[in-house]
Amino acid sequence: MSTWKDTYLNWASINLTVVTNAITLNSEELETGNSIRGELAWEIHRVEWHMEGYGQAVASEADASDCVAFSLSAIPGLASMQYATDVGVLDSLQIFGSAHITTSGYSKMFDKAPYTHHFLPPMIFARPKITLYGMCLGGNTLFSGGVYVTAKSGYTTVKISDPKLYAEIAETWGPTAG
Repeated sequence: MSTWKDTYLNWASINLTVVTNAITLNSEELETGNSIRGELAWEIHRVEWHMEGYGQAVASEADASDCVAFSLSAIPGLASMQYATDVGVLDSLQIFGSAHITTSGYSKMFDKAPYTHHFLPPMIFARPKITLYGMCLGGNTLFSGGVYVTAKSGYTTVKISDPKLYAEIAETWGPTAG
């Protein structure tokens, strides 16, 4: 690796509306600008998950299986939801609706947003795209109107001049398609 590196954190955001149809995997891609020819890669320091719920329900209608799941993946074109242990996943988040019912009976699921995951040391990422996947699972009572999510990645850019090293880093994130 060379010694050139960004000094300050950059931000890249992906937005996605997740519908409540439990058989629909929603996705959106972001071009990173990383390439072996450009000799650039990201060091991802943190991911922030910002959400807005469109459906609020009373506790008596809540289903313990209500869940919304998101993942940031290096692999585009997947047909099923990916989680933290799957190849190519940079970060993932699952929120279960039953854990967010207040004593007054209403869903307060997004009061704690953003959910922030820090990576110390930062993750090195050398792929041209990041894909955000999202899906509502379970009874979907609390997510009746869907969920809008923004995944913000905080990164610095590093220069990698050695093509073999660059290819090795890119390969750690799995295949280039689902």
